[in-house]
Amino acid sequence: MSQGKLLTEKLNMLKVQHNIINDVRGIGLMQGIELSIHAKPIISRCMEKGLLLVGAGEQIIRFVPPLIISAEEINEGINILSEVIQEVKNESKITA
Repeated sequence: MSQGKLLTEKLNMLKVQHNIINDVRGIGLMQGIELSIHAKPIISRCMEKGLLLVGAGEQIIRFVPPLIISAEEINEGINILSEVIQEVKNESKITA
C-alpha cells in the first residue's frame, strides 16, 4: 500500500471514531481534515507531542508529510492525533 493511501485510510478511520471530523480530503500525502471545532488547540497540542501539523483556516488541519515518511511514522502520527482529539473532546465535553 502506498503511503498516501495509508494516510487517507487512517484519517478516514479517525473520522469514524471522532465525530468532530466532518471531512477528509486530499490527494496522496497532501491531505486535510475539516473539523466542527477550531483546529488551533489540536494543532498546538499535537506539536507539544512531536507531531507537526499545519492549519489551513480556522477548522482545517493540513497534512503535508515528507515523501519519505514510513508507515510506522504515519501510524505514530495518527495515534498522537487521535489521542489529542480525545483529550480536547473530553475537556470540551463534546460527545463522541
